[in-house]
Amino acid sequence: MLSWDAPFVPGALMRALRAEGEAGDADAAMPSSDSPWGFEPLCAWYGPRCRAAIERQLDAGDRRAGGWQGAVRTVRVDAGPWGDPRILFFNVNTPEDLVRARLLLTGREAT
Repeated sequence: MLSWDAPFVPGALMRALRAEGEAGDADAAMPSSDSPWGFEPLCAWYGPRCRAAIERQLDAGDRRAGGWQGAVRTVRVDAGPWGDPRILFFNVNTPEDLVRARLLLTGREAT
């Protein structure tokens, strides 16, 4: 799963998340980051066993993307080999973010 507003996440990272999750017999695999969660819940591999935990959370009225991961077996993957996590997980949500993303893409803005 990858949120639509994260243009810098490479396909190789997504494939690595799946491989790590399956190899570790985990329910989910997500990259570690400096987000408030300590991981990126909208850039992750989720196996079918996550469904029940997601449904319980939604039924309880909790809509947080990272709120249910503690109820399933997860593995964390270091995203560092694919780039700087501050750029990899940069979200484009506003016109200003789009300008910054273009600058990051061309290397004209430091992180």
